[in-house]
Amino acid sequence: MIILWGAVAFLGAAALFIINRLLFRAVALRMRWRPAVGTCVRHEWGKQGVVTVGVFVDPEGVEREVSNMDQKTVLAAVGDEIPVAYSPRNPANCEFLPLSIGRVFRFAFGAVVLNLGAVVILGAYVF
Repeated sequence: MIILWGAVAFLGAAALFIINRLLFRAVALRMRWRPAVGTCVRHEWGKQGVVTVGVFVDPEGVEREVSNMDQKTVLAAVGDEIPVAYSPRNPANCEFLPLSIGRVFRFAFGAVVLNLGAVVILGAYVF
């Protein structure tokens, strides 16, 4: 039983770590950078799989290209709108916005509910 408690604690800590990273990244980009709406123009093959490539127009009217080279998932189909964030000092420094804050909170709620459920079930067997 102690091993199961340790497994639940480890999974809970891992979920909280992931939530913290996702939330921090989402909030940091929204606070420091400017939001924009881009459009997916194509997909390419990258080191970690398929890469989504999009374009957006910065406030100066220059069309900028943005991709998700460090992510393993395809964010959108060709022609779909994609939320983008760019640096106000250098609009060429841009990236896709990560998960929305609402989605992160839904993930956090699900993780907490699952962890509490596991603790209650394990606690019923231990005590």
